[in-house]
Amino acid sequence: MIPYRTIAVDKTKIPIGTLIFIPNAVGIEILLPDGSKSIHDGYFFAADVGGDIKLNHIDVFTGLLKSKGFSFVNSDSNKTFVAYKVKNKFIEETLIKLHK
Repeated sequence: MIPYRTIAVDKTKIPIGTLIFIPNAVGIEILLPDGSKSIHDGYFFAADVGGDIKLNHIDVFTGLLKSKGFSFVNSDSNKTFVAYKVKNKFIEETLIKLHK
């Protein structure tokens, strides 16, 4: 699992291996596990499932850091954000390689 790239999904709604684009993540500065900072491009990779992940719920893996990294990520089902299934061969291949 890759911090700030891997998401857990309900695989009956979003198949494992799906590339997801979340516009709210674009431009957000994130702290990486090695202490460096990066600007997110909004792309995530569905590579995990969880017992509590149902329907349109998405969990963003942040690694061992306590910060969730994104202000739009929360556990309130009344607060939602836009996410798109996208096809981009270059980004898909890059994220698949990271997840192997």
